[in-house]
Amino acid sequence: MAEKTTCITTEILKRHPELAPKWMRMKRATESDYPELVQFFMDNGLEYGDEDKYDTDTDEVASYKVMYGDELAGAVCLAKRDGEFIIDGIAVKEEYRKKKLGKLLLDKAISTAKELGATSIYLNARAPKFYEAYGFKAVKANEAPFFYECLDCDQYNVTCHPEIMMYEIG
Repeated sequence: MAEKTTCITTEILKRHPELAPKWMRMKRATESDYPELVQFFMDNGLEYGDEDKYDTDTDEVASYKVMYGDELAGAVCLAKRDGEFIIDGIAVKEEYRKKKLGKLLLDKAISTAKELGATSIYLNARAPKFYEAYGFKAVKANEAPFFYECLDCDQYNVTCHPEIMMYEIG
């Protein structure tokens, strides 16, 4: 007989926080956490370009991190760029992948953007299949806020072919 598994969604955790493992917690990051988050994103394969080289208007809106005990397991940064909401970074440490943390972080970023009046959210996807399964759709670069990060990376369009994607918030 196959073993039955249960997925705990963000909505269930909101209504029943006692179901969350005691050693796992999501918390809103503070401004003092930002250097740690940038390093975490870089350690987990995200590149950060030199924002000062480009004429962009980017404001951090909210960042969240998932902790397993004292270890940072995943994080997401929600920002507004040129008046549009973007996921400015999202990553899960390799040993914590396939545990629904990416979905949990994405849900949190989208719900925060929705609370702030967003009707859509953009991201630069290195794993487009993950985001397509969530409902994101590829868009042309000229239909989205400017994602300068890729332009500074020596792997852009060599070994890395990211897609700019958009999610319509209902």
